[in-house]
Amino acid sequence: MGLSEWAGLAATTFFAALLYTISGFGFALLAAPLYLLFVDPTRAIQLVIIISTALSIVVVPGLRRAVAPWLLLRLVAGSLVGLPVGLVAFRLADPVLVRGGRRRSDPRFCHADVGVEARARPKLGAARHEPQS
Repeated sequence: MGLSEWAGLAATTFFAALLYTISGFGFALLAAPLYLLFVDPTRAIQLVIIISTALSIVVVPGLRRAVAPWLLLRLVAGSLVGLPVGLVAFRLADPVLVRGGRRRSDPRFCHADVGVEARARPKLGAARHEPQS
């Protein structure tokens, strides 16, 4: 990983953490898609989870008295139900589809996109030619 990737991750982390301190949520909403520009999906999700957990550990002690226990219980129950579903979906997801936005801007994937798009969609006004046997 080069210096530009580290700088991108650091800048993304800074602005996502700033959003989190201002609003109380949103770190993962901002960080996850931008991390995908710099690292593979598995590492991006791992980084988001680790940093979000660290931010929460720092913030939670100051909010303990303000937490409604019954609401927290409902949140934890929903998380426990959704976690296995999310893990299975992440495990089965195609990394190329997860990175959909990056594929079009990454030079390593441009040649593959051109061939797929050219076959999938004919240009406007172009006549369809059937292959001759």
